[in-house]
Amino acid sequence: MISGLVFDMDGVIFDTEKMLAHFWNKAALEFGYDMNISHSIAIRSTAPQKAEEILKGFFGEEFDYYAVRDRRRKLMNEYIEKNGLPVKDGVFKILKMAKKNNLKTSIATATDIERTKWYLEKEKLIDYFDTVSTTQMVERGKPYPDIYQYACMSIGLSPLRCAAFEDSDNGVKSAYNAGCKVFMIPDLTQPDDEIKKMTFRVENNLSEASDYIEEILKSERVN
Repeated sequence: MISGLVFDMDGVIFDTEKMLAHFWNKAALEFGYDMNISHSIAIRSTAPQKAEEILKGFFGEEFDYYAVRDRRRKLMNEYIEKNGLPVKDGVFKILKMAKKNNLKTSIATATDIERTKWYLEKEKLIDYFDTVSTTQMVERGKPYPDIYQYACMSIGLSPLRCAAFEDSDNGVKSAYNAGCKVFMIPDLTQPDDEIKKMTFRVENNLSEASDYIEEILKSERVN
């Protein structure tokens, strides 16, 4: 039985992964580092401490992760203020389906709480979520299960009764290890065989996932 839906944000709710890669690369270049999309993919959905470790592995111990990150945030904020955020296909559909079927909803993101709420409020999505959970609220970030365990607890449900929606390998591992049914909605990368084994379904978008879950719910009511 699925009673709750827990969503990653960047790459699932918002089409921001390419944007993040662009502004990471732009900020790093200002500091003299030739950062490309493969580096951005390597730190997707990771906590800052882990992201810092990964990028120092690429660029050396002198890489000032927090300075580059702050510059990336400033550049990206300026862009978002002017242009808004692109919402992924099927977001409103699945959230309206959740409301109609009395499913609890939460966000489980590596993005900080202030930025998360800003994004959701800016695109008028905040009222669709019962709770907002970020890795600031747990000891360990993705790929550890802490954030999904916390998000499920915040809506009063066991992870076994929740579907999780992710686009990254680290996110899939986090949700799977927490015990959720994982729907992967690939964005920048496709799942390999190891990641596929951790997924309940791989869908092209949230619209397809919404249709599938609604069919499950109808079947449960009939039976």
